[in-house]
Amino acid sequence: MEDLNSVRENLDQAVASLDDLRVAMREGDPVDLDAFNLMVAKTCRAAVELPQADAPKVRPQLERLLSGLNEVKADIEAEQNEINERLSELGGAESGAEDGVAEGAEDGAINGAMNGIGAKLPTDD
Repeated sequence: MEDLNSVRENLDQAVASLDDLRVAMREGDPVDLDAFNLMVAKTCRAAVELPQADAPKVRPQLERLLSGLNEVKADIEAEQNEINERLSELGGAESGAEDGVAEGAEDGAINGAMNGIGAKLPTDD
């Protein structure tokens, strides 16, 4: 099990990698989403496995990561919509590019971590 500092470092690295990913996508450079997805999933798993006292301490970082992932998803969807519009203008049929939209494997990992951490937060009961 990773300790709090290690999880924090990994979350910071995931956010930084997300920024790099967005820049690469904007510039038209190839990106390795599979490797990124694996890193995010591993980091989120480690966050969920933190002791109950430490879990709330990484929540802000998880929220930043989730926000960044949502921005990337919106960027990808906007690009795919633009491609579909261009194809329609050219008289081409729908390309099926929508099938390639990142459906949020990262979001699933993040949401799972957020739910896991939320379960560890003290309640007012």
